[in-house]
Amino acid sequence: PELTDAQYHGLALHYSGIHRHEDRDSRAATRAAGTEKKIWSMIRVRVPLGILSPRQYLALDDLAERVTYNNSLRITAGQSIQLHGVDDDNLNSTITTLGSAGLAAGCDPSGLEFAIATSPLPLHSPDYIQLRSIAAELCSELYPKPQSPESADFAQHSPRKFSIGLALPSDNTANVFANDVGLLLIPNRETWRINLYVGGGLSMPGRHPNTYARIASPIGSIAAEQTLTTVNALANLFQRFGKLATRRHTRLKYIVDELGLDLFRAELECEQGYPLGKLVITDEFEIPSGKGPLDQQNGEYSYGINVPYGRIQDGANARYKTAIKLIVQAFHTRVILTPDQNLIFSGLRLHQIESLERILAAYHIPFGDNISPLRFTAMACAGLPTCPLAVAESERAAPELINQLENELDRIGRKDQPFSFRISGCSIGCIRPNMVDLGVIEIG
Repeated sequence: PELTDAQYHGLALHYSGIHRHEDRDSRAATRAAGTEKKIWSMIRVRVPLGILSPRQYLALDDLAERVTYNNSLRITAGQSIQLHGVDDDNLNSTITTLGSAGLAAGCDPSGLEFAIATSPLPLHSPDYIQLRSIAAELCSELYPKPQSPESADFAQHSPRKFSIGLALPSDNTANVFANDVGLLLIPNRETWRINLYVGGGLSMPGRHPNTYARIASPIGSIAAEQTLTTVNALANLFQRFGKLATRRHTRLKYIVDELGLDLFRAELECEQGYPLGKLVITDEFEIPSGKGPLDQQNGEYSYGINVPYGRIQDGANARYKTAIKLIVQAFHTRVILTPDQNLIFSGLRLHQIESLERILAAYHIPFGDNISPLRFTAMACAGLPTCPLAVAESERAAPELINQLENELDRIGRKDQPFSFRISGCSIGCIRPNMVDLGVIEIG
């Protein structure tokens, strides 16, 4: 059917990376007064490999100060940035500013919203260099380019998410089991292979029994140079077999289960034009913390800090936004967003680390032994008041829950041991709450 003007405008915004949402804190007041809802926009900015140049980060920092409702940036589990609470008057100028900084929002007009996550560690060992090269190729080919919404030929439905996680056995930060497609690079300098996982996804919209969380299934292996072809083939299968008109049931996991692994494998091999190889036996998976200073193995150093729940903002005590801006300006460092909503400064010299830590201390940013493993890895989705899907608090409830949990771990003598906690305001699972030691999922 033909789209109405209103429907087309809504799709144009969505395909431009602009998501409309209500200020849910003001809902009761507007209802009581009989006035219109207060509507904002959230802009999702794609950041290939999670890497921001100093100029790009400072442009985002300036936008946060000028156009967001609470002067903040938010790091997502997909290594992107969200701008929350943007008024209509600021939409065009914000998109223009992003384009001027070499950043883009939105997704491909075909209807797939690719989300690509990979290891954030800026190491220069052969395996990390190869992993970044593969991830960079995928981002270059699949991430959106700036375009005019008026000229785009949109699909007849809102965008459908297609997530890709790239990892090493020694660094599964992006979690190959939680994505539509997982790509596990097997270190081998002669013949690089990738173990392929399909059908992961943690979304299970509440009260809908035909939806469920699922970890990805291993299906075979490919040569590293075949990655883009295989991913495109999987995207084609998704569009061919997926129920694109039914949003709750539009994920690759349902296609995998409906076809069965054997038939799905056969369809993939036919689509890509070559057979899958056998899975390569790997070591146990590890997830490095990325905390503190790290030798990049190229004469430079990186430094990882915790950003509580991904919210870069100045609080009454800890002033994250100011401290991060000062560090970027002082040391001209790159900023790397991590899949666990933290941040890494890269491209530092060894002698700069002490000065960097002085800035962190001056603005009350915990680092080193001053932050427990629990706090460094804890995650929360945005929740209320900005997420239209949230049924309960998450980000705003997390600090008190973390305090209670940390006190209990301290009581039993485990405060300094790894323990992961995540809280989600709905059952969509954008922060992967099912994959940790303790996950809280609000289902309404």
